[in-house]
Amino acid sequence: MATVIIPKNLPIGYRFHPTDEELVDHYLKLKVLGSRGNICIIPEVDICKWEPWELPKIFEEKSIVPPDDKVQEWWFFCPQTPRIQRSTPLGFWKKTGIDRTIKAGDRNREIGTKKTLVFHRGHGKRGIGTKWVIHEYHLLTNNLNELFPRAPTKNYLVCHLKHQGNEESDFSAQQLNGGAISSMDLDSGLHQPEHNNSFPEVRMKKCSVHGHSL
Repeated sequence: MATVIIPKNLPIGYRFHPTDEELVDHYLKLKVLGSRGNICIIPEVDICKWEPWELPKIFEEKSIVPPDDKVQEWWFFCPQTPRIQRSTPLGFWKKTGIDRTIKAGDRNREIGTKKTLVFHRGHGKRGIGTKWVIHEYHLLTNNLNELFPRAPTKNYLVCHLKHQGNEESDFSAQQLNGGAISSMDLDSGLHQPEHNNSFPEVRMKKCSVHGHSL
């Protein structure tokens, strides 16, 4: 495999930060169409086989996107099944708020939906909310029908994982508030990083699924 090097000295402010439209109309659409690039930007991971705090390391191992501890967000392609599994061994992802419509800016046409989920430790009513948040991006059924006159062999969604705050301080505050997390805070916890003039040197990686290179 040919190795490509990302230079150390990149412009200030450089980082991977796709818009909702770009995630749906470019990355997700190409994934559903079966496109397999030579490099891996968004890895394919069944996220509910892992706890949320384990996923950043997996992203760092599989993706070419340089790690940045000041901006705690990561992206994954997740296989979509008729019944989406949202439980992990130690907790579950709970949907919050209403679904949002993603529109393409060129014609203001609807191209997808965005769901917000918060990770809760434990199971059932005793689950305690944390500051691990996922935004799920789905293609609209109409778009799938246009892409595939027949049913697609495999469908996917994009999961945008964020961690908003200090996990050690989550539980005392959340227990006082009944374990709840404000939906107003879900999109506001991340700030622009304090940039240095360079990123560490990172080697390009190929995407792999179940241990095989694509």
